Amino acid sequence: MIAKDSKSAEIIKPLLRGRDIKRYSYEWAGLWIIATFPAKNIDINEYPAIKEYLQSFGKRLEQSGEKGCRKKTGNKWFETQDQIAYWKEFEKEKIVWAETSQELKFFYDNEYYILDKTCFMIVGNNLKYIISIVNSKIIGWYVRLITSNLGKTGLSLPKDKIKLLPIPLPTPEAEQVLTILVDFILFAKEHNFEKEAQLIESVIDIVVFGLYFEDKMKEANCYILPRLSKTFQPLKKNSSFAEKVKQLKTLYNFLLKDSKIQNSLIHSYLIDEVQLINEHL
Repeated sequence: MIAKDSKSAEIIKPLLRGRDIKRYSYEWAGLWIIATFPAKNIDINEYPAIKEYLQSFGKRLEQSGEKGCRKKTGNKWFETQDQIAYWKEFEKEKIVWAETSQELKFFYDNEYYILDKTCFMIVGNNLKYIISIVNSKIIGWYVRLITSNLGKTGLSLPKDKIKLLPIPLPTPEAEQVLTILVDFILFAKEHNFEKEAQLIESVIDIVVFGLYFEDKMKEANCYILPRLSKTFQPLKKNSSFAEKVKQLKTLYNFLLKDSKIQNSLIHSYLIDEVQLINEHL
């Protein structure tokens, strides 16, 4: 359809399902949606290739409720059944998660995917700070306290429960550090640097524990936020791929060799609250 009429690209969008969502990443299944949402008030005659394709389905697309048709609505024959009044939110950077999952998995989307009904999203400010919190161990533990379990390990994650998550207000220092670390994780995940991503995620967990249990983490010499804020630079977004890899490797080696960081990764497990959370994940 796009080959026939380039204008078709305006309303043919990539689609993500709940099963595609991973922690800090996704696996797109190559699915597309023709986004003829009623709330967009589309004139289908402006998209002749799409119109021709949809007409090939004949009576099946009619929304009359008659046999062989879709359920009765007031929408036009070529439109989706639901209004999707929030369609503009898809065109923003957002945090995405699946309604049901085996574990807590939130993904940062800056490519403006359309989401199917098995996904939810968060839009707004401080998104990279927020995703570092909601993907952390402490929130993984807390979610299991407030949501319904599906089987032995599955989770039901409706949006009304996610709204209840106790996310600390970001300090400038915490937001700066966690945003930088999330940028590195997103890059590492996208390009399959798994060991680097795993270590950075472990460090994020220590930072987040410090936001909730600051006194205990300081007492155990495991409070690392000041150390991180002084020692590494943000990922340079306009740099070449090779330069970004170099930055990632530099950060990885620092985190791996720094005695303060390594001490916190090991000894934080001795803190009662951290130990309790790890035992129940």
